[in-house]
Amino acid sequence: MKTSSLIPPDRAGALLLGVVLTTQFSAVAASKTFHDLFINGESIIVPSSVSPTLHLEFLNFRNLSQSGDLNVPLTAMFADPILGGPGFPALEPGLRFSSALWSVADGADYDVSFNFQVRMWNAAGQLVSRLTDNTLAILGELTGPGFIGVAEGVLDRPGNTLASKFVYLTPTAMVLQHHQVFSGGPYSELAIAKDMALLAGPGGLASVSYFDQSFSEVTGHVPEPSTSAAIVALMAMVWGATWRRLQSSSKPA
Repeated sequence: MKTSSLIPPDRAGALLLGVVLTTQFSAVAASKTFHDLFINGESIIVPSSVSPTLHLEFLNFRNLSQSGDLNVPLTAMFADPILGGPGFPALEPGLRFSSALWSVADGADYDVSFNFQVRMWNAAGQLVSRLTDNTLAILGELTGPGFIGVAEGVLDRPGNTLASKFVYLTPTAMVLQHHQVFSGGPYSELAIAKDMALLAGPGGLASVSYFDQSFSEVTGHVPEPSTSAAIVALMAMVWGATWRRLQSSSKPA
């Protein structure tokens, strides 16, 4: 069985990778299924990390698409609130997307994509421009040849791209957490586009336990204009190299 060359010998066999963000979960900001969000049109409210009078609303979940060898029921996919809090660094509010069924093996593949919006409100019901950056992180397992990736685009209200992030796992490389400061801003409303892809090579296994998205209200350095183009180019390069390796390994001897 071939496993990643990046894993220590004593952990060979299955590759468990991920970044667990420092998060807190609450029964008040309740978990929702994808059926709640995409069919019933529900939203999720998460308190701000820096002020008790502010909160984030995740809403307008739409354009859900699944393809490949899985068709996961909407009731088996979840969005859980990540609660912010005081301290340094402050715990960042956000969402955790998960499903016990995000797993493919032995040449199978799966892709799920969707869109939603994020808004920041004050206690008076007014939009507040405080969002400056966010982080994407993943927890997944890759055994043998294959690929796991989550791509994300962040746009402002007119549709301008503010950030492009990509986390991935391959047998030879990984990026498990990606943070970006939005160009311009701060912002009160954002549009988010997400795409998760799983590909298991011959005899391989690719699964994702969850991927997190958290938002910060802390000002940082604005990324260079070339950042978005570089992320897109990296994603294409990783996909291309992975496909070539899998095609080569699947050819008869």
